[in-house]
Amino acid sequence: MYIADVYVNLPVKSIAQAYSYIIPEDKLFLDAGWRVVVPFHGRATEGFILNKYEVESTDRPLKKITDVLDDEAWFPAEIIKAASKLATFYLCSLAEIMRLFMPGKSGAKISCVYEVNEEADSGCYSDGTAEKKILDFLHEYGNASKNKLKKLLPDAPVESVIEKMCRRDEIRRIYNVAKKSKERFEKYICPQIEITDTLIQEKFKGKPAQQKILRLLKDCDSVSLKYIKDQGISSVPLKALAEMNCIKYIEKRILRDSYQDFECEKNVKKIKLTDTQGKIIDSIRPHIDSKQYFMALLHGVTGSGKTQVYVELTKLARMQGRQVIVLVPEIALTGQIVKVFKQNFSEDIVVIHSQLSVSERNDSFYRFRHGQANIAIGARSALFLTPENLGLIIIDEEQDPSYKQDEAPRYHARVVAEMLAKAYNCTLILGSATPSLESYYQTQLGKIECFEMPERVGNRPMPKVYPVDMRMELKRGNRKILSNDMMRLIRETIQQGQQMILMLNRRGFSTFIMCRECGHVIKCPDCGLPMVYHKANTLMCHHCDTHLHPPSICPQCGSTYIRYFGSGTEKLEAELKELVPEARVVRLDRDTTQRKFSQTEILSAFSEGKYDILLGTQMVAKGHDVPNVTASGILSADAALNLPDFRAAERCFMLIAQTAGRSGRGEIPGKVLVQCYNPEHYAVQYACEQNYHAFFEHEIEIRKALYYPPFCRLIKLTFVGDTEDETRKRAESLKDKFVSYFSGRAEQQIIGPAPDTIPVFRGRYRYNLVIKAGKYLDTLQFMRENNLHEDTNVLIDIDPINI
Repeated sequence: MYIADVYVNLPVKSIAQAYSYIIPEDKLFLDAGWRVVVPFHGRATEGFILNKYEVESTDRPLKKITDVLDDEAWFPAEIIKAASKLATFYLCSLAEIMRLFMPGKSGAKISCVYEVNEEADSGCYSDGTAEKKILDFLHEYGNASKNKLKKLLPDAPVESVIEKMCRRDEIRRIYNVAKKSKERFEKYICPQIEITDTLIQEKFKGKPAQQKILRLLKDCDSVSLKYIKDQGISSVPLKALAEMNCIKYIEKRILRDSYQDFECEKNVKKIKLTDTQGKIIDSIRPHIDSKQYFMALLHGVTGSGKTQVYVELTKLARMQGRQVIVLVPEIALTGQIVKVFKQNFSEDIVVIHSQLSVSERNDSFYRFRHGQANIAIGARSALFLTPENLGLIIIDEEQDPSYKQDEAPRYHARVVAEMLAKAYNCTLILGSATPSLESYYQTQLGKIECFEMPERVGNRPMPKVYPVDMRMELKRGNRKILSNDMMRLIRETIQQGQQMILMLNRRGFSTFIMCRECGHVIKCPDCGLPMVYHKANTLMCHHCDTHLHPPSICPQCGSTYIRYFGSGTEKLEAELKELVPEARVVRLDRDTTQRKFSQTEILSAFSEGKYDILLGTQMVAKGHDVPNVTASGILSADAALNLPDFRAAERCFMLIAQTAGRSGRGEIPGKVLVQCYNPEHYAVQYACEQNYHAFFEHEIEIRKALYYPPFCRLIKLTFVGDTEDETRKRAESLKDKFVSYFSGRAEQQIIGPAPDTIPVFRGRYRYNLVIKAGKYLDTLQFMRENNLHEDTNVLIDIDPINI
């Protein structure tokens, strides 16, 4: 008898262990890594086999695996190994991690219907009772879902009635299992006989349509029915050939590739590498050749040619027959890097991100795991493909906060990539013009090798960056979004036929609505944060996506003195069209990029010169390489400095430096204006000087003095409860336990409890504790001993981006 240990695919913290199931005789091919369907708590559930073993007998009654979802194991051994380590690191169940490695987080769509037990007698129930109606209905129609029965009995407690009838075996649950993704198939014809010119001319003389079909099949294995019909051939000659056993019909799976027709330049000249690029590639080559784990940081200023280094390293990995994953932080950036890679690798590329359908992503998984495409490009979800032979992982713009997942399990792509690289013994490259302090500090300790690229390709100068003090603008009476200097730069740029990027890291038209009579601010009913006004006459919460209609009178005092304050990208767009009507303006933010490929369409149109100004949120700040962009403008550049977060200065520096780097990448030097209210701040000054090393040295001393990362690891615990008092007391109780547990250990610190940024979310109170862990493994042990990993009222965030 063979037993399988199975993790059920349920995102429930309390289900953190594997369950044992018997492998039926007809499914003995199953082994570790297969996806199966098992009975669990009275229902059919998807699960993953962790391991398989043989026993002579078992002293406990075990259920059997009921179904298999795939034709092969879904998870390679390396993925199981990495997932196990990630589950330990992020204090979650293995199932929570493994479900990340599937499109849509599940491979199966399991539905339940109810059927009647034929022996059940509806006569024992009086007419009009719920039981009588259900039995009569199921006798007549065979089976029905719970929703259908609820519609049949809208006034009855259907769920409790169904449960009682199931216990009495009057009705039974039947589970239907179907794959979530819809595989696409296309009909083909293939030859059943050897086709020669003689055969065509002699046996099919006078039958031109049949001769044409046979000629199409003469030099190939199969031809699609669609292609046959496109040649003007009807189904009659096909039917005749099939009846003569000359051809047969088959079905082939068609793998969708949303980027198949993606346009890129043809016959691109071979790029001559700079000396710096060549030396870096030669230094990394031995590590790729050795097929051993290696991690490096590529620190290159904007425009220094990091992408070309990625391409050359990918060539080295592909020469060995190994696969490559390339990550970009935003979906908006996939189009540009796909274009560069397609010029070099043609059809060897698969793209994956969340805007593709589950079926499209599933096809991408299939192509990658079966070697039909060996280079995967995408946002952080591209990390969760299941390769057989991974040789290289590249994380571009590694400092970007988009690499952090904001829902459980709250992983960071950098951590996942490191564990995958170790599992596959491959090379991991981090790339950035402004690396995270944590990554750069690791290079100083010698744990990560660092390669510097201090100059732009062709020795092009870095753009000149000038701060604009908005306090002085107010003194001069200018209360508009744009300073006078910014307006001059915009007009000069447009007049010279050049392009410009404007960045305002705030969506919407107005940032909040306030009653001028009583000071009441319109807030989200779910999370209590100010709602943002959008020009489509709607209020939107940018935290939980709640939508409301803007009020005409104050809900607090009944006043009509409602005023709209602040500015977002939508308002900036309207102001630009009014102040510079001759400028062609396009906006790139979350509101304009809801459709699939909308980001790529906007950026392509801007690159082709169809627009003069590209404005948007931080989407416009990184990765884009448009030679005709000679100017950049950054609005409210120091707004991040006002946030109560130890990373505020780092974010401000990165945003300015990255946005500034978009300009002056062609022959004309770039100019950048930075609008801010605090130009004296060191983050603003170093960003304007584009001096990362000076900023790092300044900031790292502050982090060290305050004992923040990279000198410790942060863990944020969010306690959730129905009442404020009870929630706070639970947090205080854990703090007391922590202080007692780590008494006398200065490297183990705890802050709080304090109300969350969103103190009440959907009616539940939230309090935070922040742990500064000098010994992370010891902290994990403490959390396990206090069962925090199983407490559904505690949200755990390891290495939080926001505290």
